[in-house]
Amino acid sequence: MKLYTRFELAARTTRELHVLIRILFNELAKSAPESAERRNALASLENVQAELACRFSRGLHCARCDIAYRDPTPGMFSFSPTDIESKSAALSLATIS
Repeated sequence: MKLYTRFELAARTTRELHVLIRILFNELAKSAPESAERRNALASLENVQAELACRFSRGLHCARCDIAYRDPTPGMFSFSPTDIESKSAALSLATIS
């Protein structure tokens, strides 16, 4: 039984990952206890489940790096004309220099 790494799984589609879960469960059922095939199937299953969890994290949370972000509020954004003018002036001065 081949061990599937997270790197390999990242390139697969969600449908392929679900098919792979079925294959790995079948391999797990056929494998002997304490065998290398069983360990590889279990580790591969964990990797597939972790990859799927990363793709479908809930809320504003990065499942890969475990960082949670609070909900955005209007105060986080600035759309005042003075901010835009000062930024564009700074950009034009930087390009002239």
